[in-house]
Amino acid sequence: MAQIGKKHFTKAGFTLVETFIVSVIVVLLIALAYPALEKVRDKYRERAIVENLEKVAAAGLQYIEEKKVQSVDMQTLETMGYIQAPKPIFGENYSGLRVVVEGGVLSVLDKDRNPLSLTY
Repeated sequence: MAQIGKKHFTKAGFTLVETFIVSVIVVLLIALAYPALEKVRDKYRERAIVENLEKVAAAGLQYIEEKKVQSVDMQTLETMGYIQAPKPIFGENYSGLRVVVEGGVLSVLDKDRNPLSLTY
């Protein structure tokens, strides 16, 4: 008993509704992950800036110990070849930095003589 005239179609793809639902789910997952990715990026930036400050502090300490002085500015460190200008990570400016040793404590100061934190 063969059935003549009946054709069976198989589903060859996704419907528009199925595609839309998958797209919405993907967008929601991206929206949920975005804040976490922003935090990771911010932490990376903070760490990279601190590493640049640590390099400046190390170069400054070396200069201070060799030259027997209390402080040195960034321009002198660059001119004397103790350090290359650090590449800005987030638009920061390293040119006004000064490394100071006072009472046995090493500090990196900004152009307004405010100490910078080397922790993150």
